[in-house]
Amino acid sequence: MVMGMLELKYISHDTAYKVEFELVKRNIVRLVGDIPADTSGFTLSRIGYDDRWDHSGFKTVYRKGDGFIEYSNDGSTHVEPEPQPETDPIPSEPSHEDRIAALEAQLAAYEAAYQEGVNEA
Repeated sequence: MVMGMLELKYISHDTAYKVEFELVKRNIVRLVGDIPADTSGFTLSRIGYDDRWDHSGFKTVYRKGDGFIEYSNDGSTHVEPEPQPETDPIPSEPSHEDRIAALEAQLAAYEAAYQEGVNEA
């Protein structure tokens, strides 16, 4: 759920910041805007109003990105996924010439086996 522009005030000081607010998960919120990270919790109000919606429990910086900060209220933090090991490349298909050569070798083996069978009879 993304809300329009709101006014954020950290519990530790009275400076107001304009932010967009998004509930990412039950325990994680995202604030988009030019704001510093602060771990004192915060309140939100509509611009021009003194709503002071309490978000004082969101004190842990979950993740910071370009133009946003995510906070959690359960102490959790974002863990980057482990990089996947490089896999061996998929073997390429044999070339047309390689397939022809393999078929010719197989045919030569069959002819040799046939000739041995004819000669023994």
